[in-house]
Amino acid sequence: MFRVEINKIPPSVNHYWVQTKNYKFLSKKGRMFKEELGLLAKKVIKKPLIGKVKLNVLVVLADKRRRDVDNFLKPILDGLNKIAYLDDSQVYELTVSKTISQTKSQKTIIEVCELDD
Repeated sequence: MFRVEINKIPPSVNHYWVQTKNYKFLSKKGRMFKEELGLLAKKVIKKPLIGKVKLNVLVVLADKRRRDVDNFLKPILDGLNKIAYLDDSQVYELTVSKTISQTKSQKTIIEVCELDD
């Protein structure tokens, strides 16, 4: 099992992409989160898993604003592509939780493990 902790929360899917008239591309916030998560993940993950994968995600929020828990997933899954696993299609189990920080700090904790076939 691998555990990655990043001291920020992912941009919601609403802020992950930028849509223009002709194009859809990753936002600056999206790129920054993906790059930082990738760098942290590479410190603890030596090579991508090749089998079925399970992710446990805990998003620790600094405040009580309403946020949909499913909107956090795409930046996390994309950020771990080719690092924790070859492709996010390998993810067969996914648990996502959110909680409010007691210290007003925010972070995301991700645990990745390979499932038995």
